[in-house]
Amino acid sequence: MNKNTKPVIVVAGYNNKHSLLRLLNALENSYYEEDVKLIISIDYGGDLSIVEESEKFIWSHGKKIIRIFTKNQGCRNHLLQCIDYSIEYGAAIIFEDDMLPTPWFYDYTKKAIEKYEFDERIFAIALHNQMWNGYANDFFYPIRNGKDTYIAQIECSRGECFLGRQWREFRKWYAEKEDNLDVLDDVPQMIYEWKDSYSKYLLCYIVYKNLYYVTPYDSLTTCFAEEGTHIKTRANKYHFQVPVLWGKKEYNFAEYDEAVKYDAFFESIDLREKLEHEYKKKVCIDLYGTKNNYNNSDLILSTKILPYKIIKTYDDSMIQHELNCIYKLAGKGIYLYDKHQCKEDNAIAIEDNSIIFMNKFEVSQLKTL
Repeated sequence: MNKNTKPVIVVAGYNNKHSLLRLLNALENSYYEEDVKLIISIDYGGDLSIVEESEKFIWSHGKKIIRIFTKNQGCRNHLLQCIDYSIEYGAAIIFEDDMLPTPWFYDYTKKAIEKYEFDERIFAIALHNQMWNGYANDFFYPIRNGKDTYIAQIECSRGECFLGRQWREFRKWYAEKEDNLDVLDDVPQMIYEWKDSYSKYLLCYIVYKNLYYVTPYDSLTTCFAEEGTHIKTRANKYHFQVPVLWGKKEYNFAEYDEAVKYDAFFESIDLREKLEHEYKKKVCIDLYGTKNNYNNSDLILSTKILPYKIIKTYDDSMIQHELNCIYKLAGKGIYLYDKHQCKEDNAIAIEDNSIIFMNKFEVSQLKTL
């Protein structure tokens, strides 16, 4: 463990003075057991009063640096340059201005760095526990196994700490892929439609390199999702807001091999491995019904109605939906298909047998019409 890495805090601002001041005040009122450097990075072209307020802001926990761009960088390039500080300082905690940390975020981050900094499989440390799967318009409740962290290929842009060693390698890859990003089957295809987003590059990179975020079950940040570059009207708070940990705790960090794991679609890697061990075949987990490519699989576990032979069915009543399969609950709603055996009449869970290839959210919406 390395106890010498002191992450710098980097705040990215542009055009929302109210949000920026809310974040800065929360950072000032947080707890630190050492001096911490704060960098406020302001992109050009926004509210000029943000610069004045940043200069007036008193940071009592160490050195404050204000970086002001004289040309507009755009959201993606601005944030990438903010994260570049992780190379200089070893680690960088990144906050966009519509985020809010709990007062104990730094304690968690510092201890997580000590635990995971030199694990080659860990790309970054999330401070946010995402509870909304935007690809499926559904809630996400990760399985808890008694540890305080799980591991996922779920990109986190709502408070995260980047490790300089890993970020340096990402920057080399990004220099090659910025203008010709490969389309990968193992990431949700909608990400390629994101405009001026650094997140889609991070997601493609960690999937391509088989890397993961360490994620806390108890979130240390939340997000207001206020109007800005990517959000034109304030979003539903239940899509972005999450419960946060209010208090200091002693962390029981999961070792990589014992951690609960999820892929980029919020699907359980542990359940996939369990079924592959049981059936001795390649399995695709698609309980949210958002995957479109089954080429590398022999069996498909899905809530979709697919034209393949059903070899096992499960109930779909538990909100942690992989538990329906782990408990082997009898019922309908989740189907294990043999992809190599076709069967056209599988619309057994839906009243209208003409409906196929629909996930459970789409079906529920259809039924309300």
